[in-house]
Amino acid sequence: MSSPNNRSRDYYWRLAATGFCFLTFGLGVVVACLALLPLELAVGDREKKQKTARRLIRTMFRGFVRLMRSTGALIVRVDGEERLQRPDSKLVVANHPTLIDVVILLSLIPDAVCIVKAELEGSLFIRFLLRRTGYITNSSAETLLGGCAEVFARGGSVLVFPEGTRSVPGRPLKFLRGAAQIALRCRKDLTPVVITCRPPALLKGQKWYQVPAKEPVSMRFTTGSDIPIDGFLAPNEGISLASRKLTRHLTDYFHRLLSQTDTGH
Repeated sequence: MSSPNNRSRDYYWRLAATGFCFLTFGLGVVVACLALLPLELAVGDREKKQKTARRLIRTMFRGFVRLMRSTGALIVRVDGEERLQRPDSKLVVANHPTLIDVVILLSLIPDAVCIVKAELEGSLFIRFLLRRTGYITNSSAETLLGGCAEVFARGGSVLVFPEGTRSVPGRPLKFLRGAAQIALRCRKDLTPVVITCRPPALLKGQKWYQVPAKEPVSMRFTTGSDIPIDGFLAPNEGISLASRKLTRHLTDYFHRLLSQTDTGH
């Protein structure tokens, strides 16, 4: 990183804009919780109330992304956006390089349920939003698979990050088997989204204020064709072996596409 004396006005503007955007996001979470309180107290179908909550969160996320783009704090390019916005039920899998991947993807996918780390329930506001939106925690395999099956049964979509956490900078991707297990047990093909971020920012271990010195953060989301699961469901093989094969295939797929996408970012 360049020294403070060499930083431009553009750098300080982007630093201030990024801080303003994240402050606005934090306030938005509080406002969303307050807005959902009357909905929680109202009598009605739980599924309909959760769908309304997810619509509110998606609206908030779309506003946050527009704010970051309009202030120059972020550039976003989405290839294959129409695949994410199909009205049919989808299992969307993506790598997870930055802090705001999930925000951008949930702003793009209609009525999507996200799988989140169980540790996030430690935050009062986040726990409230998770329960009101019907987002699924990875607290147990039973909870995870059962929740996904319910979402697919009603025609909804699920977003999962196979790494389970943000990517570790400088290390190869390490996918867990959760996404493959969901796909195979729920009989859902996978919709892959390859994410790159240049220059690196908001990575694991980085603070929000560590913005690039010379240019804005540019994120690219490349949505590929669906990956069918039929070829991994051999008659004489169990789900465990099939999930290992599918996980290897997903890892190889993302490694290959990340290399290609990085070249043309």
